[in-house]
Amino acid sequence: MATTPTTITPFYSFCMAMIVILILSISHNATAQQSTTYLDDASHQFWHDDSTLSAITIRFSQAQWDLLLLTNIAATIAFAISGALVAARHRLDIVGFIFMACITGIGGGTLRDTILDLPVFWLNDYYIILVCSGAAILTFFTAQHISKRSKALLWADALGMALFTVLGAQKAISLGIDIPVAIIMGIFSACLGGIIRDVIVNDVPVVFQRDIYITASLLGAMSYCLLFTYTPLSEGYALVIGGALTFIIRALAITRKLSIPAHKGLDSAGQ
Repeated sequence: MATTPTTITPFYSFCMAMIVILILSISHNATAQQSTTYLDDASHQFWHDDSTLSAITIRFSQAQWDLLLLTNIAATIAFAISGALVAARHRLDIVGFIFMACITGIGGGTLRDTILDLPVFWLNDYYIILVCSGAAILTFFTAQHISKRSKALLWADALGMALFTVLGAQKAISLGIDIPVAIIMGIFSACLGGIIRDVIVNDVPVVFQRDIYITASLLGAMSYCLLFTYTPLSEGYALVIGGALTFIIRALAITRKLSIPAHKGLDSAGQ
């Protein structure tokens, strides 16, 4: 008797609820240990000072900080789930699940911060590792209920990619980096973790398959940067629009097989 594929929506809802409960219990301690000063004007000041990057100051309002924190957590959960689903497909043990979730969740951001010569974000924000590990453990015990024919991996990856696209671009913009470089940082944040994930298990990376992927990230990062820089829209609206555009384009690629025409290749024997 054929079984009906389990819908992905309850799976995401369950994982999100459990991880949010975990984060709420530790986020206060985690953020208190960061180099954060609460100013009299109710803004947040973040700074880093070393021989290569001195006195960079970024100020966020309380609402902006909350939005960025929640978006980062959601993006990390989505990418961690996609990494854990790859582990499930390759029948790894629970340690393999955690490793794949962590490398997917932090890989792109780690390379982004290294390129920008910034402290790697998860070295201070240790709760990110807990988020990835929690998502991996939950996926380990629930992945068997997801049909092999479902596109759970693609949808988890699409959500993480959309969120990390705007987060990566936002971080670069907040440092005063030019828009073209900020767009590239958004793409790196969104795509490199998935590439590392797929290469580790000897899969063809999702970004190199026919369906649109990097193009979605490019358009989303570009829309965020342009809206935030050249329009009166607030940063929150720019983040939402950029992330939504990225996800919609990627969703169309998944559901409608949307792709860019590929090269015909080289003729054999030089003909």
